[in-house]
Amino acid sequence: MAELANCKRCHGLFHKHVSEVCPDCFDQENREFQKLFRRLQASRDEGGILIDDLAQEVGIPVAAIEAYYHDSRLGTAGIFLKFKCRECGAIVDEKGRKGRFCINCSEKVSTIAGVEVKSRQSIQREDEKMQEASRNMDLLNQPARQAPQTRRTGKAGFIRYR
Repeated sequence: MAELANCKRCHGLFHKHVSEVCPDCFDQENREFQKLFRRLQASRDEGGILIDDLAQEVGIPVAAIEAYYHDSRLGTAGIFLKFKCRECGAIVDEKGRKGRFCINCSEKVSTIAGVEVKSRQSIQREDEKMQEASRNMDLLNQPARQAPQTRRTGKAGFIRYR
């Protein structure tokens, strides 16, 4: 059963089924996203496009484009998106950044803050080691298995288990 709700975009009243926006706004968002996606794919020949320039060209806020990027809606076209480091202003792609900073500034900021920066792979390796150690401890804490009790029957040496 559909309930009445206000559209998150235009604040109009509509029958909410799945989406948080009304059907008109949903169609508008899809058209905007298609425009964004096409422009991002076209930037392949240019070596990518800065997120601020893309937002200005297609008329979509940077925050919305970042949300599409983090939700993985951009798919393979996301590799053509370039970001500006918030610290030094260097333009980097997704491989050359950590959060809002380039890798160099990320390391500088983290050492100033006294925080250790780890790569995703090193964190995954540590998690795997911890899980392996936990499994080994579980095995050590299990009671020793006892061999099943057997008895011989007189018929051709068959063994019967209890």
